Amino acid sequence: MKSTSSGQIKLNQLKQYSLMLFYRVENMESQATRIAINEAIQQFDLHKKVIIEEVEYDRENELCKRYNIYGIPTLLTFVNRNLVEKFYGQIQKTDIEKIIRDLIHD
Repeated sequence: MKSTSSGQIKLNQLKQYSLMLFYRVENMESQATRIAINEAIQQFDLHKKVIIEEVEYDRENELCKRYNIYGIPTLLTFVNRNLVEKFYGQIQKTDIEKIIRDLIHD
């Protein structure tokens, strides 16, 4: 745990950020979004800051019901396991970068 010089902890240092992608293996938009997410995470070295969870749409019915997932790809963003936002359809790398920046710089 890090602290500032005044001894106070910065709140964003305690937060856990995650992305959950619902996808299908045979779906081209899903695969393009998976690649874009991985490239953005690697480019900005965010492996330790952002958790990536990939969920196969056809295998995880309970998760799909819990988050009302009816189409793919669908990307969910979380802070401390609380749902922040949903994104539908294929997402480009530049959009992923903005989504991550907005998520971690709240």
